Amino acid sequence: MITIKKGLDLPIAGAPSALIENGPFVRSVALIGPDYIGMKPTLAVEVGDTVKKGQLLFSDKKTEGVFYTAPVAGKIAEINRGAKRAFQSMVIEVEGDGEETFTSYGDSDITSLTR
Repeated sequence: MITIKKGLDLPIAGAPSALIENGPFVRSVALIGPDYIGMKPTLAVEVGDTVKKGQLLFSDKKTEGVFYTAPVAGKIAEINRGAKRAFQSMVIEVEGDGEETFTSYGDSDITSLTR
Protein backbone atom coordinates (compact mmCIF):
# COMPACT_ATOMS: atom_id res chain seq x y z
CA MET A 1 0.00 0.00 0.00
CA ILE A 2 1.27 3.45 -0.86
CA THR A 3 0.85 6.22 1.69
CA ILE A 4 1.68 9.84 1.06
CA LYS A 5 3.11 11.69 4.04
CA LYS A 6 3.80 15.02 2.42
CA GLY A 7 2.05 16.81 -0.38
CA LEU A 8 2.82 19.65 -2.72
CA ASP A 9 0.74 22.79 -2.49
CA LEU A 10 0.72 24.51 -5.86
CA PRO A 11 0.71 28.31 -5.60
CA ILE A 12 -2.31 28.98 -7.81
CA ALA A 13 -3.95 32.35 -7.26
CA GLY A 14 -7.71 32.72 -6.98
CA ALA A 15 -10.52 30.19 -6.80
CA PRO A 16 -11.87 28.00 -9.59
CA SER A 17 -14.86 29.24 -11.53
CA ALA A 18 -18.21 27.98 -10.22
CA LEU A 19 -19.75 28.20 -13.69
CA ILE A 20 -20.92 24.95 -15.30
CA GLU A 21 -21.27 25.27 -19.04
CA ASN A 22 -23.72 23.23 -21.10
CA GLY A 23 -22.00 20.96 -23.57
CA PRO A 24 -23.22 19.97 -27.01
CA PHE A 25 -26.38 17.89 -27.35
CA VAL A 26 -25.63 14.16 -27.36
CA ARG A 27 -27.09 12.54 -30.48
CA SER A 28 -26.03 8.95 -29.87
CA VAL A 29 -24.80 6.76 -27.03
CA ALA A 30 -22.95 3.44 -27.30
CA LEU A 31 -22.46 0.50 -24.97
CA ILE A 32 -19.02 -0.93 -25.76
CA GLY A 33 -18.57 -4.71 -25.45
CA PRO A 34 -14.94 -4.76 -24.21
CA ASP A 35 -16.03 -2.66 -21.20
CA TYR A 36 -17.87 -5.76 -19.93
CA ILE A 37 -15.07 -8.32 -19.53
CA GLY A 38 -16.13 -11.93 -20.05
CA MET A 39 -19.77 -11.10 -20.69
CA LYS A 40 -21.79 -13.19 -23.17
CA PRO A 41 -24.93 -11.16 -23.95
CA THR A 42 -28.42 -12.43 -24.63
CA LEU A 43 -29.95 -9.56 -26.58
CA ALA A 44 -33.47 -8.42 -25.73
CA VAL A 45 -33.68 -5.78 -28.50
CA GLU A 46 -33.00 -5.59 -32.24
CA VAL A 47 -31.87 -2.86 -34.60
CA GLY A 48 -34.72 -0.39 -35.14
CA ASP A 49 -36.41 -1.01 -31.77
CA THR A 50 -37.40 2.00 -29.70
CA VAL A 51 -36.21 1.80 -26.09
CA LYS A 52 -36.94 3.76 -22.93
CA LYS A 53 -34.35 4.83 -20.39
CA GLY A 54 -33.93 1.90 -17.99
CA GLN A 55 -35.38 -0.71 -20.38
CA LEU A 56 -33.61 -4.09 -20.64
CA LEU A 57 -31.13 -4.25 -23.54
CA PHE A 58 -29.35 -7.52 -22.82
CA SER A 59 -28.51 -9.94 -20.03
CA ASP A 60 -25.41 -12.00 -19.29
CA LYS A 61 -25.54 -15.71 -20.20
CA LYS A 62 -22.70 -16.53 -17.82
CA THR A 63 -24.05 -14.69 -14.78
CA GLU A 64 -27.76 -15.27 -14.31
CA GLY A 65 -29.65 -12.26 -13.01
CA VAL A 66 -27.26 -9.62 -14.39
CA PHE A 67 -29.18 -7.24 -16.64
CA TYR A 68 -27.96 -4.26 -18.68
CA THR A 69 -30.38 -1.41 -19.29
CA ALA A 70 -30.61 1.54 -21.66
CA PRO A 71 -28.83 4.68 -20.43
CA VAL A 72 -31.05 6.90 -22.63
CA ALA A 73 -34.36 6.77 -24.47
CA GLY A 74 -34.12 6.38 -28.23
CA LYS A 75 -33.82 3.98 -31.14
CA ILE A 76 -31.32 1.13 -31.55
CA ALA A 77 -29.21 2.25 -34.53
CA GLU A 78 -26.55 -0.49 -34.64
CA ILE A 79 -25.56 -3.73 -32.98
CA ASN A 80 -21.98 -4.50 -33.95
CA ARG A 81 -20.40 -7.91 -33.62
CA GLY A 82 -16.84 -9.02 -34.26
CA ALA A 83 -15.12 -12.35 -34.84
CA LYS A 84 -17.16 -15.34 -33.69
CA ARG A 85 -20.12 -12.97 -33.19
CA ALA A 86 -18.46 -11.36 -30.16
CA PHE A 87 -20.40 -8.34 -28.91
CA GLN A 88 -18.56 -5.16 -29.94
CA SER A 89 -21.04 -2.33 -29.42
CA MET A 90 -24.65 -1.22 -29.38
CA VAL A 91 -25.44 2.31 -30.59
CA ILE A 92 -28.59 4.13 -29.45
CA GLU A 93 -29.74 7.31 -31.21
CA VAL A 94 -31.17 9.64 -28.56
CA GLU A 95 -34.87 10.44 -29.11
CA GLY A 96 -37.15 11.92 -26.48
CA ASP A 97 -36.92 11.42 -22.76
CA GLY A 98 -39.19 8.46 -21.98
CA GLU A 99 -38.18 6.20 -19.15
CA GLU A 100 -39.18 2.80 -17.84
CA THR A 101 -41.05 3.09 -14.54
CA PHE A 102 -41.17 0.45 -11.85
CA THR A 103 -43.52 -0.06 -8.91
CA SER A 104 -42.20 1.37 -5.66
CA TYR A 105 -42.99 -0.17 -2.27
CA GLY A 106 -42.63 1.32 1.20
CA ASP A 107 -41.05 -0.33 4.24
CA SER A 108 -44.43 -1.45 5.58
CA ASP A 109 -45.32 -3.18 2.28
CA ILE A 110 -42.24 -5.41 2.18
CA THR A 111 -43.64 -8.09 4.51
CA SER A 112 -46.75 -8.57 2.37
CA LEU A 113 -44.91 -9.00 -0.96
CA THR A 114 -44.63 -12.38 -2.69
CA ARG A 115 -42.38 -13.52 -5.47
